[in-house]
Amino acid sequence: MIAHPNGQTCALLAGQFLVCDTFTNNGTFTLPGTEQLDVAKQFINHDVLGLITWQGTLPAGLVNHETIPDRNAARIGQVTSNSDLNLTLHGCDGLGYQFQHAAELSDSWTNHGNRQSHHI
Repeated sequence: MIAHPNGQTCALLAGQFLVCDTFTNNGTFTLPGTEQLDVAKQFINHDVLGLITWQGTLPAGLVNHETIPDRNAARIGQVTSNSDLNLTLHGCDGLGYQFQHAAELSDSWTNHGNRQSHHI
């Protein structure tokens, strides 16, 4: 069982996040992959829902007070090449991105430039 600062208790069991009452998110809540999210009453979001790689369905009792990033918004827009490679990337509002590079895919990746934030 996991006790949250808002006094509610929940459990994470084999890829399933269960909340027996209301769940309030005041920070960053991330669900990757195919984990199941079950909330008995309401899911109240006041901050970031990290659902870009999540394949689940949000609960019917969701009360959202922030932006939920659209996983379909993050994509490569245009690629051009002359002496340099230029990429146009479309991001999700409110998320930050760090470009990285490596000589080979199996090499260690190095940050390139500063972290970029996307805002509409």
